[in-house]
Amino acid sequence: MTALVAKGHRSGADASKPGMIGAMTEPADIQFRPARPRRAFDEIIDQVRAQVRQGKLPPGSRLPSERTLAAQFEVSRNTVREAIRMLEVTGVVTIKKGATGGAFIAPTDPVSISKALSDNLLLTRYSLSDLTEAREEIETVAVTTACARRTDDDLARMEDLLHKADDLADREDWNGKTEAIIEFHCLIGEATQNPIIATMMRSLMDLLTEFTLRFGAEVPTGDALHSPRALLEHIRRRDADAAVAELVHNTRRVHHMWLADAEE
Repeated sequence: MTALVAKGHRSGADASKPGMIGAMTEPADIQFRPARPRRAFDEIIDQVRAQVRQGKLPPGSRLPSERTLAAQFEVSRNTVREAIRMLEVTGVVTIKKGATGGAFIAPTDPVSISKALSDNLLLTRYSLSDLTEAREEIETVAVTTACARRTDDDLARMEDLLHKADDLADREDWNGKTEAIIEFHCLIGEATQNPIIATMMRSLMDLLTEFTLRFGAEVPTGDALHSPRALLEHIRRRDADAAVAELVHNTRRVHHMWLADAEE
């Protein structure tokens, strides 16, 4: 892989499909305890999040009305409204207007989760060596798992991205090419069929983007897509050892390239 840029991500679940937002009725057995006045706002958020984690409020379920929540939490409706607004901002709930509307628990969105994770990581002090080490470890797991679990559809999607990247490289659109390659690596994460690994891969790619923005996209002197093509072929053959070897070789090459640029 060469330098990396990530801008566009695939959207999350389609809320208009059956089983999503609004498809479930309000759970009858959900009860909240009164919130302590000094930190009512935080307690409301914490209790709703806890009910979601415990599976008592699954995606698509509707929260009780503001009036009901205010009575259960023993706070004002304004306090409830502000807490729900914050839950909406953080992606926990989505608001639906109209007679059948209300606050609904949002479906899981891996892209939003990975963005939140990468935003937190960007506030952490780390070195290029830290990033390279993390990339080798996380991508090794992803590539190995993808070799075992990838589907024909996964391969087709990765091939399409490499065709797109090849066309962009022919036009010397290096930023566009790297956007396609970053998505190619994200698709490797998705090919594991494990949403946690896929989320970690997207977060990792976001961190790599920061270094690309700092040092610029690589302008290759040879085949711009040699490494991702080789990686895809190893995944196609389910050859995990060869895939990991290619991954590590290219990761370290990029590391040394960025290190040299930093020293100039």
